[in-house]
Amino acid sequence: MFVLYAAVGHKPDTELTDFDLSSGNGYYFTGGNYTPVTWSKDGDEAPLKVTGADGKELAVAPGKSYIAVVSNTQEATLAIDGVSPAAPTATQTPGA
Repeated sequence: MFVLYAAVGHKPDTELTDFDLSSGNGYYFTGGNYTPVTWSKDGDEAPLKVTGADGKELAVAPGKSYIAVVSNTQEATLAIDGVSPAAPTATQTPGA
């Protein structure tokens, strides 16, 4: 499963949601683990490109993959087993 963060707004004069699906950050969950990813699309018809923290294309496990697109304003609210992966750990410092 992918959780991909994107800028979300509303189309002018409508109640329709407008997603900026050009690029962003996110997480890939598989086999009980997760990894931070960066994603991009070069256009509406272009394939989704996902890279891992090392900058290399992500190897996705065989089978069905589900994608959740979430507002990037919610990125800091994700908690996995009660812990936010976006929050620094005791050994990390913000901006390091």
